[in-house]
Amino acid sequence: MRTSSKVAAAAVAVALLGSSGVAAAAPGSRSESPLRVSVRCAQGLIRLDVAWRAAPGAQAHRITTDRGAAASPRAEGAGWQDAHVRLEAPDGPATVRLSADDVELGHRDVVVPRCDGWDGLQGYLSSGAADPGSPQSVGTLSGRTSEGHAGTVVHEASAGDVVVLGDGTTHVVRGRADEYWRAAGGARGWLHDPTSSEVETADGSGSSTTFQNGSVWWSPASGTHSVRGPGYGVGLDGTTWNPGPGYPTDDGTDVLRGDGSLVGTYQRFENAVHYRWIAGSGYVFRGPVLDTYAATGYEGGRLGWVVSSPEAFRYGGGLSNEPDSWRQRFQFGAIYAPLGGTVTPHVVEGAIAAYYQGRDTSDFSLVRRFGYPVTDELSTPDGVGRYTRFARDTSIYWSPATGAHEVVGGGFGFLGYWASRGWERSTLGYPAASEVALTQPNGFGTTGAVQRFSGGNAYARWDAGANAHRTATVRGAFLSTWGALGWEASALGYPTSEEFPVPGGVRQTFEGGRLDLDTATGRVDVTR
Repeated sequence: MRTSSKVAAAAVAVALLGSSGVAAAAPGSRSESPLRVSVRCAQGLIRLDVAWRAAPGAQAHRITTDRGAAASPRAEGAGWQDAHVRLEAPDGPATVRLSADDVELGHRDVVVPRCDGWDGLQGYLSSGAADPGSPQSVGTLSGRTSEGHAGTVVHEASAGDVVVLGDGTTHVVRGRADEYWRAAGGARGWLHDPTSSEVETADGSGSSTTFQNGSVWWSPASGTHSVRGPGYGVGLDGTTWNPGPGYPTDDGTDVLRGDGSLVGTYQRFENAVHYRWIAGSGYVFRGPVLDTYAATGYEGGRLGWVVSSPEAFRYGGGLSNEPDSWRQRFQFGAIYAPLGGTVTPHVVEGAIAAYYQGRDTSDFSLVRRFGYPVTDELSTPDGVGRYTRFARDTSIYWSPATGAHEVVGGGFGFLGYWASRGWERSTLGYPAASEVALTQPNGFGTTGAVQRFSGGNAYARWDAGANAHRTATVRGAFLSTWGALGWEASALGYPTSEEFPVPGGVRQTFEGGRLDLDTATGRVDVTR
């Protein structure tokens, strides 16, 4: 049985520049180096694979070595970046440095093995490196070997394996990752060949080893677990709004149909649960959003499967563009929530969710205009439609005949007027369009607004004397006759009353006259 935690995930640590120009961590946290380096030796060439983190606000970054090689990579977005430096000098120790605007952020010392014409294993054994990717870290070779695919040879050692790929590239698999990899079938198992030796995570809390079909992660708190697919990293996003998922805490669970076929998978991490299925994937972070998703029944409930990781957006006003909210999209709806957890998340579903988020899912203008949802989707009292209320005096109503449309309380006040008439059970019925401001004054100098409903139109007329809008419904034969005359721009102007009974029929008054319906004949007379 799945459980969720109410403990909010910690934000991803972002490197801070101290007065000395050296990367330092926030007070009370472990120092984090912005630089990782591994040595790749293949087909007689030496390459340093560098992972580096950009300094906030820096104009230019530079990677240099004491071997004369250098690179000036550009940062692409936030988080860790990749760079490569080609060496042509002999083997031996080398220092790699990262600087931003000529200020050093960090450096790494590496030992480069000989790579000119060696067969992989012997050249790699000549390295004096003492890092986790060195043969020193796996002890003594036993002499036993096994073969993988495409020329891969696995050399067993006392504390791990040295794996030589078909092109001569060599990696070390050791410790907990080696135990896991071997139990999964080694080079012929589902993880396949390693694509890196062990790499310590930036904060030193654990380690990872990557393979062709996934990665194996270890930390004292989470143990050893794999993540399928490429590209996973602890705190991968590198931004302040999206906490890193953290280490995996299990190996994932398959979700099967009744016939045994696979629907998708979910995997728990320290700070999130990751969902993957044929139409998408994403993380749901522990806290209010995951709790809300759990209450709907997870992927088997009314929201269905996750289709995105949390998407940051700006909800509040002001000059800041910093995200303060996030949205989590699902198969059949979405959850919106502030980053600080100050508002209880509610579920927006189906056609109402589609209307609320708009055709362009990157445009959050309607979310800001309507406000956060303050209810889940509810059934209308007549049993036909559905509605959701939002924080900024707005509701979105849906019915099979009219689709989804908002009714707004502020401004022209159509929501309050519709409520006073009896909501969807009134003669107006359901909203069939959004309100439209009528800003061009008519012959009486009057402006207003209109909203179309399934049973007629609601017109709001500005009454300067009362300093308020006066609203009335025009429907049926009165609506068609008035429309033929030119609506509010006609000689009749705006309606000034609701329709009311008179002997032999029904009457409605307007700024410039009235309409009378003879109920016996259906005839409408215009009086100006």
